[in-house]
Amino acid sequence: MTSGQEESNGLIYVGVPRERVYITSFVDNFHAILSSLQNDGLACGYFQAESHRVDRNRDRIVEEFMSHSQKPEWLLMLDSDMEHPIDCGQRLARWGKMVVGGLYFHRNQHKDPVAFKRAKKELDKYGRLVRMWEPIRNQVHDWLIQNNVPLRDGAFSVDGNGFGLLEVDAVGTGCMLIHRSVLEQMEPPWFEYRDGSQSEDLEFCDRVISDLNIPVHVDMTTVSGHYSQVPLGQAQFRAIHEGRGYSLSSYTPNQAVDWLSEYLNITLDVASEMLKNYSPTVMAGAWYLSEDEWPDVAIDYDWWYASEGIGKTYLLDLLHWNASPVFNRIRHNLIPWRNKTVLEFGSGIGTLAIQMAIQNNNVTGIEINSVLREFSQFRWDRWTRPKLASLAGNIYLLDSIESCSIGEGGSYDLVMAIDAFEHLEAEKLLFTLKKISKLMKTGGRLFFHNNFGQQDIYPMHFDHTKAWPSMLKDGGFFQLGDLWAVKIV
Repeated sequence: MTSGQEESNGLIYVGVPRERVYITSFVDNFHAILSSLQNDGLACGYFQAESHRVDRNRDRIVEEFMSHSQKPEWLLMLDSDMEHPIDCGQRLARWGKMVVGGLYFHRNQHKDPVAFKRAKKELDKYGRLVRMWEPIRNQVHDWLIQNNVPLRDGAFSVDGNGFGLLEVDAVGTGCMLIHRSVLEQMEPPWFEYRDGSQSEDLEFCDRVISDLNIPVHVDMTTVSGHYSQVPLGQAQFRAIHEGRGYSLSSYTPNQAVDWLSEYLNITLDVASEMLKNYSPTVMAGAWYLSEDEWPDVAIDYDWWYASEGIGKTYLLDLLHWNASPVFNRIRHNLIPWRNKTVLEFGSGIGTLAIQMAIQNNNVTGIEINSVLREFSQFRWDRWTRPKLASLAGNIYLLDSIESCSIGEGGSYDLVMAIDAFEHLEAEKLLFTLKKISKLMKTGGRLFFHNNFGQQDIYPMHFDHTKAWPSMLKDGGFFQLGDLWAVKIV
C-alpha cells in the first residue's frame, strides 16, 4: 500500500446514497455485489442514506464508515441509479490507490465520461466564477477502441492489453473506492457544495488533490452504466443496429483465449501462453526455415500458405491482428454495407466475413488454409450464430478463387481484401485482380488495404507499391482512394 495508509485489513464497507426512486434492478445488483464481497472475505457491512441532498447523504455514509467497530480499510460508494460490475470493489481495490473510481458516463446527449481534467474557470450567467472540468473523451475513447470493447451499455469488466488505470483531476463517486486514511486526513464535511463548485464529487476530488496532495485515478477496466428513464427510440436503435455486425464480430483477449482453447483442445493456460508469447518474428522464422523446401518451379507459395503448421501459426498472428485498433478502423468503413453479395479474398479467421453476414450480406470467403477455414466456421457456428435471433446473411468458405462461379452480369457487389494482395507475386496478383473483376458486377466496389512494406518483419510480403495503380487499371478497376476501387469493365 501507499505510505501513510494505516489500515490494511482489506475490508470493504459499502455506502449507497439512495435516490428518491429506488430502482429494483439496482437492488439485485447491490445484493450480488455484497455477496461477492462476502464470498471473498472482504465484506464489512453497508449503509444507505436518503435525503434531498446527495452531499449530506455521502457525509452520513462517511460518518457510519468511520465509526464502524472493525475499522474497514475501504469505503465503496455506489450510486443507486446505476448498474455496477459484481466485483467492482475487488477490482478497484487491486490497484492499491487511495482514491479510484470506476468508469461511467453521463446521461446527457453527449454521453461524456465522468472523469475529468481541470479546465479554466468561467463566469456563469449570474457573473459568478465557476470551476470548469473537461471530460477525458479522447483517452477513454482510444482505450476502449484499443481494447476492442464491444458496443453495449450497462456494467461490464474489461481485461484488455492496455493498463487501464489513468490519473485524472476528478472522477465521479457513482462507483468510487476511498481509502480510510484519506477521509481521516480531511476536515468534515467531506462532501459538500462549495462556492464555485459544480458537484460534491468533483469538489471532493479537488480537495483530495489540492489539500492532501493525493492523486485521483479512474479505472477504465471497471465500467458501470446509468439506468435511464428518458424516452428512447429510433435514434438509439439505429446506432446500435448499424454497428451490430462490427460489435458482435469484435472480441476481447479473453475471448480469443477461449476460442483457441476449445478449437485446439488445449487448456486455457496453454492457450493464453501461446497468444501471449506470439510475435511476428515467429512467422518470419517459419518462412526462413521453409526456404530449403521451395519447389524448383515458377514462384508460387500456395503450398506454404496452405500447410497445417503455417495455418496454426497464422491463427495466432491473426487473432492479434484482428483485435488491433488498425484492423478495426479499417473494417469500420464497411458498417454501411447491407443486403449485398460479398466476396472476401483472404478471409483468415473470419472476422470481416462474420461482420458482413450479421449486416445481412451473403458472404463468400476465400481462404487457402484449411486450419483458418475450419476456425472461421467454428467461430461462426459455435460462437456467433447462436447469439443471433434472426439472420438474413450467411457465410460460404472456399479454398480458392477458382472455385467461385460467375453469374450472368457478375456475381458480387463488393469484394474485400485486407492485407492479402501483398502475399502474391506480381504475375499472380494481376491474374487475381482480373479474376476478381470478372466475378464482380459492373460498378461493384473493391475494398482493399495493402501492406506492401515491412519486409524486415514479414519477409513473405511482396512490395507492389509502385506497380499497384497500373495493376488496378489493368485488372479492370478505377481507383477511388486509398481503400476503394470500382469495376469499370
